[in-house]
Amino acid sequence: MSASLIVPLVHPLKNLSHDASVLGSLIAQAESYLAMTENLRRLIDPRLSAQVSVVACSEGVLSLLCPSSTCLSQWRYAQRSCIAKLRQDPAFSGLTRLRLILAQPVHTSAPAKAPAVPRQLSPATRELLRKAAQCMEDRELSLALLALASHDTDQEKR
Repeated sequence: MSASLIVPLVHPLKNLSHDASVLGSLIAQAESYLAMTENLRRLIDPRLSAQVSVVACSEGVLSLLCPSSTCLSQWRYAQRSCIAKLRQDPAFSGLTRLRLILAQPVHTSAPAKAPAVPRQLSPATRELLRKAAQCMEDRELSLALLALASHDTDQEKR
């Protein structure tokens, strides 16, 4: 066997400690953002802070996720006063600006379908159906074609 064909075996649990540390740091970061969101809701008017979530905080920039453009606009309008209030808390003492992010809507249901518009047969189509019914030897098929041809005219009379 040549040396180039030998593949070293890697134990599947070897990277587990690395994965666990990455997962642990992600959980710690999520808990940190959750704590920041709670602090933000405590410091800022609930009508303004109830809908947003902290999604990042880095180098003095606090990133907030806004569920709607209305919410985003309200935060833009009150941004300066909100930054001043937040800076009073030690957790936000280095805050220099807010980054407002509009959440993309998630469509969970199928789009609403337009109501079905009843179609009307043209006079030429009605005449063609009547003529076809007269030529049919099958009585049931003939009656069905005549009923189809007269269906629109019955609805128009109503």
